[in-house]
Amino acid sequence: MTSSLPNSEPEKLLAGRPLSVAFIDGLHLYEQALKDFINLERYCGPRSVIMFHDTVPLDEATQSRARNTDFHTGDVWKTVLCLKHYRPDLDVFTIATPWSGLTVVTGLDPASRVLNDGYDEAVARFIDMPYSDIENGSKDAFNMVPNDWATVEARLKARGIL
Repeated sequence: MTSSLPNSEPEKLLAGRPLSVAFIDGLHLYEQALKDFINLERYCGPRSVIMFHDTVPLDEATQSRARNTDFHTGDVWKTVLCLKHYRPDLDVFTIATPWSGLTVVTGLDPASRVLNDGYDEAVARFIDMPYSDIENGSKDAFNMVPNDWATVEARLKARGIL
């Protein structure tokens, strides 16, 4: 996490408060999205939420690591599988928003070192996975929920977020 302010650190900017909401949307590469998550979780609390954009590719072409299409999600979707595998303590669900989903993560633990310590293993486990391996079962793979506020609200209330 960086700041545009010179010589400032996240701890100083947050003044001892945890992040409320963080949004990951950038390079569209699995390993970078995972690093972003690891770095953000350190500044979270029990009521924090981290969201990932572009976690549901339209097809194999739009999820490629190299951008070969006008619409591109990259392989950020692998981060959802990684979190579910290595951090079953998290509540990870994906809202079926157009066009490419929004994944919500709660139950964050700033003291967790699981992903940081196992980063290389986690990247290696999913980096070469083709989307076709989960495409037909993507609703289950991504813990998909409808794009319906009542459904999302209930999930967030169950975690004490709202």
